[in-house]
Amino acid sequence: NGVRVLDPATGSFLGYRGTGRDISEEARTAETFRAMIDAIPAMINAKGLDGRYLLMNAYQAKLYGTTPAGAVGRTSAELLGQEYGDYTGDIDRRVIETGQPTGFIDEVYAGVDGVKRNWLMSKLPLKDERGQVQHVISIAMDITAMKATEQELRASQNALSRAIVELQQSDRA
Repeated sequence: NGVRVLDPATGSFLGYRGTGRDISEEARTAETFRAMIDAIPAMINAKGLDGRYLLMNAYQAKLYGTTPAGAVGRTSAELLGQEYGDYTGDIDRRVIETGQPTGFIDEVYAGVDGVKRNWLMSKLPLKDERGQVQHVISIAMDITAMKATEQELRASQNALSRAIVELQQSDRA
């Protein structure tokens, strides 16, 4: 908030006069927030209305083969291919158009390492003070191990059910 100060006699620039404020606390808060989202073992990102990443945590960036800074300004299609970009872009547009979160979506896709993983994902709108959607926030947790455990449980239940049927048939005989 400075005002240019000119020498009244010559009109030459002397400097600025004004007030400033210490933003070191805000900077520390931003650094703490960044460290916090980077420590969470889940994908966290924010995109603008144009579908370009504004923020991506380190966990997601690693899976996408980039860095948090390297993701900024890029799209999902640029990072993981057009098919995935179209898929996630459609969901983002739905959030923007409705102004409503998606709820949880169970999905399967691979990162740049080619490993397919199960994800529990949710997208939600971030609105301005007028209630207009300005950003889409995405959060996704890797539930691959949980899905594998569910499959093992189902297989065990099926084996147990077959054993019970066989036991009942044997008992009748």
